[in-house]
Amino acid sequence: MAYTEEASKFNAQKEKLHSLCDEHDMVFDLNVEQYPIMLTVSKATKKVEQLKLMDTEDHDDTEPKIDPNAKIVWVFKNAALSMKVEGGTFTIGKELRTKIENIFLKAINFWHQHYFRQTQEAKMLKKGKYPNIPENETPPVEGNKSEETED
Repeated sequence: MAYTEEASKFNAQKEKLHSLCDEHDMVFDLNVEQYPIMLTVSKATKKVEQLKLMDTEDHDDTEPKIDPNAKIVWVFKNAALSMKVEGGTFTIGKELRTKIENIFLKAINFWHQHYFRQTQEAKMLKKGKYPNIPENETPPVEGNKSEETED
């Protein structure tokens, strides 16, 4: 099938994300099977358990405290990326966050290409039923609706 190129590029991004998370003692879950697409990153369980076993007197107080149930969730919805922390304190640096977000956005792009091409080749969309956006109109983006005011 012709869409294997996009699938391999998607898998390459997942592998990059896996390597990056391994390097920083984290694990991830990338869910592309539903809308919105979500990426969840959490501390690797073995590392969290090691932190619990460490003597608190020897532990550096400048390190961020990480709740074992804490996770960072990135959501790609309405062509926008948002991030939230759930389950307690979970801190990562800005550089690492940016790397994760860039890989996630590339993975989403390749997933969309793969999904659309696979859908077309499997003839899952009926001819003439594709979304039609007129060339002279810009589709509304949620949260950016312009409001007209009367003078």
